[in-house]
Amino acid sequence: MLTHKYYVDEIYDATVVQPIRIVSEDGLWKVVDVRGIDGAVNLVGDMVTGSGEGLRRIQTGSVRAYAASLFLGVVMILGYYLWR
Repeated sequence: MLTHKYYVDEIYDATVVQPIRIVSEDGLWKVVDVRGIDGAVNLVGDMVTGSGEGLRRIQTGSVRAYAASLFLGVVMILGYYLWR
């Protein structure tokens, strides 16, 4: 009994350290961090990637197409203000 210091370290490890470790690993790390925080960051990254792929398709490199889009936008804005 004296060589093991009245088993204080073993009791402390079993009652305090191990429950905290289990909650930290299984609850906070695997659920909150991996699913919650990492999931949100990955979702934002996927949204940026998806919008970039969509915008890449409408970029033609044609100055005429860009000018026509600009003209159409101006006509729509003026039409909105004149109609209102």
